[in-house]
Amino acid sequence: MRGVHTCRGTLSGNRLDTAFRIRLSKGPMSRQAWRVTDFKVTLADPVVGDEDAGGKLATADLTNAGTTSGQVWDWDDSREIAWASCFSPNNPYRRNWSGPQLIDVDNIVHEDLFVFLGSDQGSSSRGVNYYIVLEPKTITMTQKLFAFIRNKGQDVP
Repeated sequence: MRGVHTCRGTLSGNRLDTAFRIRLSKGPMSRQAWRVTDFKVTLADPVVGDEDAGGKLATADLTNAGTTSGQVWDWDDSREIAWASCFSPNNPYRRNWSGPQLIDVDNIVHEDLFVFLGSDQGSSSRGVNYYIVLEPKTITMTQKLFAFIRNKGQDVP
């Protein structure tokens, strides 16, 4: 497979405890999978000062799984695969700085992707932007099974 797939958008309000689902699944027998190669978040209003925003990507809706909320970056949870943040300092010459990001290099998304976003002040009036780059992968059914086990392995209380 060639090329990359870009997902981008703006979520209004804090979506830290409510996942936004990006449907990527091509069905249970599909060998199509995705690898997250880039993830960025930024405030939708570039002139808002002194506000932070953060987000994470997961392979499951963590709010329904019962282990963590979107506000917690739990690097022990293998369902979380990418984290990013930004800070908009109160300085008219340096707005909306996109902060650090971390992407699990072993990530394989074979079902759907769940986005959690929010800001420290309840989100700027225009929301929080996200930008995700996905690289298509063809995997064997054995690789898909191992990815499924890894993604569900932390789903035990």
